[in-house]
Amino acid sequence: MNITIPKGITRIAPMILDDNCRSWHEKEADQAVAEYPLYEHAHIERLVIPESVDIPHAERFSPFASYKQRPFVCNQATHCQRIEIACIENHSPHLLVEDGVLYSADKSRLIYCFEEKRSFVVPQSVTTIEPYAFSLQHSLAKIILHDDITFIGDAAFMACGALEEVLVPKQIKKISDDCFDGCTSLSRVVLPDGLEAIGRNAFRQCKALKQIKLPDTLIYIRGFEGCSALQEIEIPAGVERINDFMFCSSLRKVRLHEGVKRIDDYAFRYCANLTEINFPEGLEYVGARAFYPASLAKLVFPASLQAIGCEAFYHNAKLRSLEFRSANTKIDQAAFACCPLLFKRLIRRPDDLQINDDVFEVDSGLDKYGFWD
Repeated sequence: MNITIPKGITRIAPMILDDNCRSWHEKEADQAVAEYPLYEHAHIERLVIPESVDIPHAERFSPFASYKQRPFVCNQATHCQRIEIACIENHSPHLLVEDGVLYSADKSRLIYCFEEKRSFVVPQSVTTIEPYAFSLQHSLAKIILHDDITFIGDAAFMACGALEEVLVPKQIKKISDDCFDGCTSLSRVVLPDGLEAIGRNAFRQCKALKQIKLPDTLIYIRGFEGCSALQEIEIPAGVERINDFMFCSSLRKVRLHEGVKRIDDYAFRYCANLTEINFPEGLEYVGARAFYPASLAKLVFPASLQAIGCEAFYHNAKLRSLEFRSANTKIDQAAFACCPLLFKRLIRRPDDLQINDDVFEVDSGLDKYGFWD
């Protein structure tokens, strides 16, 4: 199918598969801007872009690709979709087409790679890689990113299943949400000193990633859910909240530094082989189902700990030893349920620490107290 965008259209509407996100975007959009809904077409043989069209920089969305929101607890591939375009005939002075790639006219922004690539070297002029720019490039095994790149958008490399290695440019401060989600062959990632944030699901389902070194400058991390080959991780001291390591089934060791305050709900859920983690002074909260299940044997909780959430250590079959250093720690129901080797009389704790009987529930029914999965 050949598609010619009508003259007078100034923008191509973003492709959004989730209806709630589309409603939000439409409310926020400038109603005076004329947009063309390119997302209605799954495959285009020739796309003709008139001189009136521009594609401005975007933080989250793309006119050419998108994905559906995932369920909260889900260890499956993200459902994503891109518009297949065989050829672009460009008449816009705002845009440039070169070697199967759509750029801004000055070639500083790489907007969309519509031609299937096996390898690609990002031109030196490019400083911005737009959201979804290389998404669903199934054959892309090698990408060369130079150090003048300052921004890589959401889902830029989503579902690039053949991609094996990434050296993140030195000027990147944040790896955007979903950036490498579904890069199932990605086995080596080099992160730069100066990196401050790893966005939500940034490395989700990177199943070949066995190890990664996090820089000391990191202060935010939410990106490793479903990394089933990851064996150990050391979290820098600047990170206050830990989240999104669900389904890391090979994870055995986690090293935390003083500075972490929260281990959020579900943070290490389904990390069944986790055998070692430390809880440093300053930690205030261990969330609901955070370690359900795991293979932890000995836990020492710091004096700073204020609360342990519901079912936090449910089904830790090897857990034998607990030590509490504060009488003020609130322990929620079933926090240590179905831990058959754990006996209350052997738990070390201040005399005035209150622990209710339902904390050690013996009912093996899964998620007895849970209703939100």
